[in-house]
Amino acid sequence: MAGYRNRFLGRALYDVLNEVERGLRSLLSRPASLVMGMISAPLWLAFFVLSLEGYGLSLGGLTIQLLIWISYSFSLYSTWLWEFGQGMLDEHQDGVLEYVMGSGSSLFRHVMGSGLALLIYTVLDLAVILASFAAVFRVEPTIMDPAAFFISVVMASLSLLSLASIYAIMVAGLRSSWVVTDVLQFILPAVGGLLPSEFSPAIRLINEYSPLAYPFVLMRESATGVNELGIPIQLQLAYSLIFTAIMLGAAWLILGKADERLRRTGSLGLR
Repeated sequence: MAGYRNRFLGRALYDVLNEVERGLRSLLSRPASLVMGMISAPLWLAFFVLSLEGYGLSLGGLTIQLLIWISYSFSLYSTWLWEFGQGMLDEHQDGVLEYVMGSGSSLFRHVMGSGLALLIYTVLDLAVILASFAAVFRVEPTIMDPAAFFISVVMASLSLLSLASIYAIMVAGLRSSWVVTDVLQFILPAVGGLLPSEFSPAIRLINEYSPLAYPFVLMRESATGVNELGIPIQLQLAYSLIFTAIMLGAAWLILGKADERLRRTGSLGLR
């Protein structure tokens, strides 16, 4: 029994690593897109943030630091919904998922491997945003608690990975799923901790009671050193871990059921 379990875990790890390699090759096969992101990031950040200054917002001290992490949080939401969630839908339309499932891998292993590859991209995205703020606004980004910050980024990414994969499975049959993705790109950040609690009592209420918000709030707090909810960091970390585990469990369950149904019906590509 132990030998079988070890072989199963070894095969699962092998499949995930293969999917990571596949995901990295896919990302690196589009160098123009990566370069365009690096070039455009400073431009849209300057336009967005300087527009706020035109409305009387003082760009200094804590405000500019918060804007850094608002920008990165929105980038995470956009990346996971578009690059990952919409990417899964494109894979099913192009027959890639049919090939993956036909090769013996599972939907969940494919999702985890592709997600780990995309996580590397989000780190690159963070570097571009930090460099953009440093170049455009002459500000040095601060990360007061690097360990908590790293954990919060991983938890935020895993939560969004799970959410995006569940979403992709649920809307796979829609012809214009990109419309739903576009709407969710703005709805989810609104209830998912994009904005600091200091902005208004309503936002503070959302951040305090929305499970999706906790990793993003923790990200800002570990970067700025400001506890915006007044809840102990250890408790926020526990809430974030519990929610992330629930999301991963839900993704594993839903993708597993979808995988089983698709193999039973012979519709390997979500068709």
